[in-house]
Amino acid sequence: MRDQIISRLAKAISGVIRRELAVTEPSALGELSFDQLGLDSIAVLSVLVAVEDEFNIELSDETPPEALRSIGKLADHLEHAYFHAA
Repeated sequence: MRDQIISRLAKAISGVIRRELAVTEPSALGELSFDQLGLDSIAVLSVLVAVEDEFNIELSDETPPEALRSIGKLADHLEHAYFHAA
């Protein structure tokens, strides 16, 4: 499930940064921090909107700050908070 979430996150983030993130190795993508991707706070907000659209969810105001540090941490948060019962 985590690899699927990471692949979908890569798609959403690619739309924001306007370049494709390779999804051949989801575990490697999970290690990428938002800083490494060059995302400032405004870009992170754009990513969150794209994530909501991609997953058809509404992120909680209580999303922990550490979930906004890397693709993997965001994937872990999404899996736990939204898809753990799936």
